[in-house]
Amino acid sequence: MLLNGEIYVIGGFDERSVIVTDVEVFNPQTSTWRRAPPLPQPLHHVNVGAARGRIYVVGALQGVGFVATGVTLEYDPVANSWTNRAAMPPGSERGGSGVAVIGDRIYVAGGLRSGGSVDSFSVYDPASNSWQTLQNMPTARDHLVAAEFNGVLYAIAGRNAGGLRSETEAYNPATATWSARRPIPTARGGCAGATVSGRIIVVGGEGNRANAAGIFDSTESYDPATDTWLTLTPMRTARHGMQAVGLAGVLYVPGGATREGFGAVDVFDAFRP
Repeated sequence: MLLNGEIYVIGGFDERSVIVTDVEVFNPQTSTWRRAPPLPQPLHHVNVGAARGRIYVVGALQGVGFVATGVTLEYDPVANSWTNRAAMPPGSERGGSGVAVIGDRIYVAGGLRSGGSVDSFSVYDPASNSWQTLQNMPTARDHLVAAEFNGVLYAIAGRNAGGLRSETEAYNPATATWSARRPIPTARGGCAGATVSGRIIVVGGEGNRANAAGIFDSTESYDPATDTWLTLTPMRTARHGMQAVGLAGVLYVPGGATREGFGAVDVFDAFRP
């Protein structure tokens, strides 16, 4: 997650498959890491977005049973502390969602709840500390990528009971409608992505039956203006279960796992499209 020019890595599993509260921060200007205050509780598959100069956890999974929680947490970098905010409405709790910020509102698309993928779609407004349920996604899925471009949210890839997904679907808040866009060439779940220089870059993922470790090194780039995909240079280290951040024309990809399921690593790559 990007805040004030720094990249935050929040919660997840460590190399021992232990769920952690760790929050680590990378400064691209100095190429240094530091620790921030930990999460109040161990969480994984954290939904996270930044708005109004603060970071928000908006749902997650907890425990080895992957139980959904609707916890909403706010990190204030000035106070350097976490506080509880209004939880997701009962029945909408989920983790492993796609998250994108449009204006100062945080949109949460799909995700995992009670062991299954959901098509739930909702938005959190930090200013009013309130949640709103929106029109469901056309395709239920979890472990997807969501990214914003020109005020539109794009939900890409993921997986559900039917397998790996390739759908690209766009939500326009101005009209409150979803529309189908061109599918990503490589269907996958557990991938990461972000908007970089006007394109959405999607990397990695899991579910690759052609790879012994079950993961993808694919890098694909979507142009929302032309609704087209390009295949780019593969990742240096294939992995899944990470997040990505776009900053100053560069895609930063910290962490992830090098085998399907678990296998966390400390690899940190930067890609300039």
